[in-house]
Amino acid sequence: MRMITAAKTIDALSIAEAASVIAQVYAGLAAGHVVASSPSAMRIAGPPHRIQVKGAVLQDLGIAGARLSSLRDPRLILWDLETGSPILLLEESWLYTFRTGISGAVVARWLSPNPNPRIALIGAGKIATHMARGFAELCNPSSILVASRTAQSAERLVSAVGSKACDIAIAPSIEDAVRGADIIATITTASAPLVDPSWIKPGALVLSMGGVQEFSPQTFQAATHRFVDDLDYALYQGDLASFVKAGAVAESDIRGTIVSIGEVAAGRWQGRAAPSETVYAVIQGLTALDLGLAYRIYRNSAD
Repeated sequence: MRMITAAKTIDALSIAEAASVIAQVYAGLAAGHVVASSPSAMRIAGPPHRIQVKGAVLQDLGIAGARLSSLRDPRLILWDLETGSPILLLEESWLYTFRTGISGAVVARWLSPNPNPRIALIGAGKIATHMARGFAELCNPSSILVASRTAQSAERLVSAVGSKACDIAIAPSIEDAVRGADIIATITTASAPLVDPSWIKPGALVLSMGGVQEFSPQTFQAATHRFVDDLDYALYQGDLASFVKAGAVAESDIRGTIVSIGEVAAGRWQGRAAPSETVYAVIQGLTALDLGLAYRIYRNSAD
């Protein structure tokens, strides 16, 4: 079994290569070739460490794997489906933030209402930085406006992405970033809505990626199209979980109206019937994405 440290995963994949793997995994989800473990997560210990195990089978790649996670030092393990032997143990701390950010950018490219979107990015941490780089490379944005709790973190993100990649700047406020934006992406630790529904223009893509709550139930209810990557996880934490816990939206209503993002990856979504149709998506990342990206790193390291 090969072992790959976190240091060796840094920049081991290009954004384009990662986007290709992410698209393949999401399409495999729709085709039934990517199957999550049942239950989807085994939660071993709660706060403060949040230790859990999540697994998946990726039939097209011939692997199965598990993510052994906590708030510190997550690990991935892969098995060869033909032999049943473990083939890789990978330290995942960098890969997780990269995967989450790039998967958000991939979904934004698919669901964008505009070929040259104006993007509002709320949050400026490590994941947001990867996502901004992904936006710049994959979405051909006319501009990216960044809003964050602190000017310092926003400045770091803008500097990391660089003005040569795209027109990127710091917004004076969340409202200034959101008004007029084609894509509104949030990746924060907020525990209450950050975006007033009245700021969201008709036809926008709302991309919620945080772990507690970033949008109001009204934003979910007003959307014409709703997508999710991992519904069970989204009902455990994030916007959807917050809506259900508060009694604002019934779980049955969510399950009855939300569609897997795999359907979009597989080309089954027909798109907006009218430019004014708003799209709401909760994208928090599948363990299968981690496993697919880890396998690509494994294959590349063998070349």
